[in-house]
Amino acid sequence: MKRLHPARGHRGGQERQAAARADERGFTLIEVTVMLLFAALMMLTLQSSMLSTVKTRQRTHVTDVLQAQAHEFLQRLLVIPFGAPGDPAATADQLTELFDDDADLGNVTLRQVSVAPAQPGHTFATTRDGVTTQWRVAISNDLDGDGVASGFREGRPDLLAIEVFANDRLMFRTMRAADFANTRRD
Repeated sequence: MKRLHPARGHRGGQERQAAARADERGFTLIEVTVMLLFAALMMLTLQSSMLSTVKTRQRTHVTDVLQAQAHEFLQRLLVIPFGAPGDPAATADQLTELFDDDADLGNVTLRQVSVAPAQPGHTFATTRDGVTTQWRVAISNDLDGDGVASGFREGRPDLLAIEVFANDRLMFRTMRAADFANTRRD
C-alpha cells in the first residue's frame, strides 16, 4: 500500500484514525435517553388519544341505541288510539304489552297511559344491545312541562303532551291531538 505524505494535502495516519473514530462514535447516552423519553411521550399521547376515541365511540353507540329505542316507544304512543277522558288507568299488563319487544301493542289507549301533571309517569327497564336502560314515559295535559295544566290549551281533553326519558334524560317531547272529529278548534 502506498503511503502519501501529509504535506501534499492528504491525511496522515493519525488524522485518518481520529476521523474514523469520530465517524464510528454514534450517539451518546444522553442523546439516546432524550430520544427514548421523547418516544415514550409520543406513545403516551397516542394511547391517550386512542382511549378517548374508544370511549367516545362507546358513548355514541349507547346514545344511538337509546335514540332508536326511544323513537320506537314514541311511535307506539302515536299509533295507539287516543281514548276518552273517562278511560280507566292502564294496568301493569297493558303497559308491559305496550312497551315490550313485539309488534302487538295490546288494547290500551293514550288516555289510559296519561298521568296528572307533575306526576313522574310510568317507569320500566329494558336491555338492548348490551345497554340496560331505565325508561320513564310521562303523558299528561301539561303541554309546556311546567308541572301545572294552566297555560294556553293546557287541560284540554283533546291534547296530550308525551315525554320519553332514558335514564332521566329527556329523549323526546311532543304533543298529540285526538282524532279530528274529537278535537276542539281554537
